Amino acid sequence: GLAASGAACAGGFGAAAPRGGTPYYRRGARSIAAYSPKPVHVMRGNHVGPEYAEYFGHADRAVFTENFTFIMLDNSERRFSDDTLRFFWETMALSETRNIIVSFHIPPPNRISGDSLSTAEWNRFEDAVGVWRNRICLMLCGHAHTYFEDEVDGIRLVVTGGGGANI
Repeated sequence: GLAASGAACAGGFGAAAPRGGTPYYRRGARSIAAYSPKPVHVMRGNHVGPEYAEYFGHADRAVFTENFTFIMLDNSERRFSDDTLRFFWETMALSETRNIIVSFHIPPPNRISGDSLSTAEWNRFEDAVGVWRNRICLMLCGHAHTYFEDEVDGIRLVVTGGGGANI
Protein backbone atom coordinates (compact mmCIF):
# COMPACT_ATOMS: atom_id res chain seq x y z
CA GLY A 1 0.00 0.00 0.00
CA LEU A 2 0.88 3.66 -0.05
CA ALA A 3 2.02 3.63 3.57
CA ALA A 4 4.74 1.08 2.82
CA SER A 5 5.72 2.49 -0.57
CA GLY A 6 8.14 5.12 0.68
CA ALA A 7 6.27 7.73 -1.35
CA ALA A 8 6.17 11.22 0.11
CA CYS A 9 2.64 11.77 -1.17
CA ALA A 10 0.14 10.60 -3.77
CA GLY A 11 -2.18 12.19 -6.32
CA GLY A 12 -5.80 11.30 -7.00
CA PHE A 13 -6.89 11.60 -10.64
CA GLY A 14 -10.37 10.16 -10.54
CA ALA A 15 -13.06 11.50 -8.30
CA ALA A 16 -12.77 11.44 -4.51
CA ALA A 17 -16.54 11.88 -4.48
CA PRO A 18 -19.11 10.99 -7.16
CA ARG A 19 -20.60 14.50 -7.04
CA GLY A 20 -20.17 17.70 -5.11
CA GLY A 21 -21.53 18.20 -1.65
CA THR A 22 -20.48 17.90 1.96
CA PRO A 23 -21.64 14.29 2.58
CA TYR A 24 -19.66 13.01 -0.42
CA TYR A 25 -16.58 15.08 0.40
CA ARG A 26 -16.66 14.02 4.04
CA ARG A 27 -16.86 10.35 3.02
CA GLY A 28 -14.08 10.78 0.44
CA ALA A 29 -11.80 12.57 2.91
CA ARG A 30 -12.38 9.87 5.56
CA SER A 31 -11.57 7.12 3.05
CA ILE A 32 -8.35 8.85 2.04
CA ALA A 33 -7.33 9.37 5.68
CA ALA A 34 -7.98 5.70 6.46
CA TYR A 35 -6.01 4.54 3.42
CA SER A 36 -2.97 6.77 3.65
CA PRO A 37 -0.93 8.32 6.41
CA LYS A 38 0.82 10.35 3.68
CA PRO A 39 -0.60 13.46 2.00
CA VAL A 40 -2.94 12.67 -0.90
CA HIS A 41 -3.48 15.53 -3.34
CA VAL A 42 -6.94 15.18 -4.85
CA MET A 43 -7.54 16.71 -8.25
CA ARG A 44 -10.61 18.87 -8.62
CA GLY A 45 -13.06 17.22 -11.03
CA ASN A 46 -15.99 18.55 -12.99
CA HIS A 47 -18.63 17.34 -10.49
CA VAL A 48 -17.43 19.46 -7.58
CA GLY A 49 -19.27 21.81 -5.31
CA PRO A 50 -18.13 24.88 -3.40
CA GLU A 51 -17.04 22.77 -0.40
CA TYR A 52 -14.17 21.11 -2.34
CA ALA A 53 -11.43 23.33 -0.86
CA GLU A 54 -12.61 22.73 2.70
CA TYR A 55 -11.98 18.99 2.34
CA PHE A 56 -9.22 18.77 -0.26
CA GLY A 57 -7.36 22.09 -0.23
CA HIS A 58 -6.34 24.31 -3.12
CA ALA A 59 -7.19 23.11 -6.60
CA ASP A 60 -3.82 24.26 -8.00
CA ARG A 61 -0.80 22.83 -6.22
CA ALA A 62 2.76 21.65 -6.74
CA VAL A 63 5.08 19.12 -5.14
CA PHE A 64 8.82 19.65 -5.56
CA THR A 65 11.32 16.81 -5.19
CA GLU A 66 14.95 16.44 -6.11
CA ASN A 67 14.10 14.48 -9.27
CA PHE A 68 10.81 15.92 -10.48
CA THR A 69 8.16 18.56 -9.98
CA PHE A 70 4.53 17.51 -9.95
CA ILE A 71 2.03 20.25 -10.83
CA MET A 72 -1.76 19.86 -10.48
CA LEU A 73 -3.85 22.46 -12.31
CA ASP A 74 -7.60 23.06 -12.13
CA ASN A 75 -9.44 22.87 -15.45
CA SER A 76 -12.58 21.30 -14.00
CA GLU A 77 -14.79 23.85 -15.74
CA ARG A 78 -13.17 23.06 -19.13
CA ARG A 79 -10.88 26.05 -18.84
CA PHE A 80 -7.74 27.21 -17.07
CA SER A 81 -8.38 30.39 -15.11
CA ASP A 82 -5.89 33.24 -15.34
CA ASP A 83 -4.92 32.46 -11.72
CA THR A 84 -4.25 28.81 -12.65
CA LEU A 85 -2.06 29.80 -15.60
CA ARG A 86 -0.22 32.30 -13.39
CA PHE A 87 0.33 29.55 -10.79
CA PHE A 88 1.73 27.31 -13.55
CA TRP A 89 4.18 30.00 -14.68
CA GLU A 90 5.31 30.78 -11.14
CA THR A 91 5.77 27.08 -10.35
CA MET A 92 7.74 26.43 -13.53
CA ALA A 93 9.99 29.38 -12.69
CA LEU A 94 10.68 27.91 -9.22
CA SER A 95 11.32 24.36 -10.37
CA GLU A 96 14.95 23.42 -10.89
CA THR A 97 14.35 19.95 -12.36
CA ARG A 98 13.97 19.05 -16.00
CA ASN A 99 11.32 16.43 -15.16
CA ILE A 100 7.95 18.14 -14.86
CA ILE A 101 4.74 16.15 -14.55
CA VAL A 102 1.63 18.25 -15.17
CA SER A 103 -1.82 16.99 -14.31
CA PHE A 104 -5.32 18.34 -14.77
CA HIS A 105 -8.75 16.77 -14.86
CA ILE A 106 -10.01 17.25 -18.43
CA PRO A 107 -7.50 16.03 -21.04
CA PRO A 108 -6.22 18.13 -23.93
CA PRO A 109 -7.44 17.50 -27.48
CA ASN A 110 -6.07 14.08 -28.46
CA ARG A 111 -6.48 11.30 -31.02
CA ILE A 112 -8.51 8.97 -28.78
CA SER A 113 -11.24 10.80 -26.86
CA GLY A 114 -13.36 13.70 -28.04
CA ASP A 115 -14.31 14.48 -24.43
CA SER A 116 -11.48 16.96 -24.01
CA LEU A 117 -10.65 20.64 -23.74
CA SER A 118 -11.52 22.82 -26.70
CA THR A 119 -8.68 23.58 -29.08
CA ALA A 120 -8.95 27.28 -28.18
CA GLU A 121 -8.56 26.52 -24.45
CA TRP A 122 -5.69 24.14 -25.11
CA ASN A 123 -3.97 26.87 -27.11
CA ARG A 124 -4.20 29.17 -24.05
CA PHE A 125 -2.35 26.54 -22.02
CA GLU A 126 0.17 26.00 -24.84
CA ASP A 127 0.92 29.73 -24.79
CA ALA A 128 1.62 29.47 -21.05
CA VAL A 129 3.91 26.44 -21.57
CA GLY A 130 6.13 28.45 -23.90
CA VAL A 131 9.83 28.11 -23.16
CA TRP A 132 9.30 25.26 -20.67
CA ARG A 133 7.88 22.73 -23.15
CA ASN A 134 11.03 20.60 -23.16
CA ARG A 135 10.87 20.20 -19.35
CA ILE A 136 7.41 18.62 -19.31
CA CYS A 137 7.83 14.86 -19.57
CA LEU A 138 4.28 13.74 -18.83
CA MET A 139 0.68 14.94 -18.61
CA LEU A 140 -1.72 12.98 -16.37
CA CYS A 141 -5.47 13.47 -16.64
CA GLY A 142 -8.68 11.88 -15.37
CA HIS A 143 -12.22 12.74 -16.55
CA ALA A 144 -12.57 10.14 -19.31
CA HIS A 145 -14.06 6.85 -18.21
CA THR A 146 -11.38 4.90 -20.02
CA TYR A 147 -7.63 4.43 -19.76
CA PHE A 148 -5.51 5.54 -22.71
CA GLU A 149 -2.14 6.91 -23.67
CA ASP A 150 -1.34 9.34 -26.46
CA GLU A 151 1.15 12.03 -27.35
CA VAL A 152 0.00 15.64 -27.54
CA ASP A 153 2.30 18.28 -28.99
CA GLY A 154 5.31 16.07 -28.27
CA ILE A 155 4.36 15.38 -24.62
CA ARG A 156 3.25 11.96 -23.40
CA LEU A 157 -0.39 11.96 -22.19
CA VAL A 158 -1.81 9.33 -19.82
CA VAL A 159 -5.52 9.40 -19.01
CA THR A 160 -5.94 7.29 -15.91
CA GLY A 161 -9.45 6.01 -16.57
CA GLY A 162 -10.65 6.75 -13.07
CA GLY A 163 -12.98 9.57 -14.03
CA GLY A 164 -15.34 8.92 -11.12
CA ALA A 165 -17.31 6.03 -12.60
CA ASN A 166 -16.81 2.37 -13.37
CA ILE A 167 -14.47 1.66 -16.27
